[in-house]
Amino acid sequence: MSLADLLEELEAAKDPEKAGPMEAYMRHQFPFLGVAGPERNALYKKYFPSAKKTKVIDWNFVDTCWEKEPREYQLWLPTI
Repeated sequence: MSLADLLEELEAAKDPEKAGPMEAYMRHQFPFLGVAGPERNALYKKYFPSAKKTKVIDWNFVDTCWEKEPREYQLWLPTI
């Protein structure tokens, strides 16, 4: 599993019907894909099963996520 795979899965899971209310809740400060927390966390955990134990940070991955606009890309760190 790679970073590209995770990004593809997030894109595939997007739900525009959920994105609108999520954006409204955040006062339209951030665009959202519409991937709810539990579903998003399940995706993230598949890609980072040992990250919490090893405490190794892939800074390239972090930079790539922060360059993307949808908020779901920046919410992965607290979930692992």
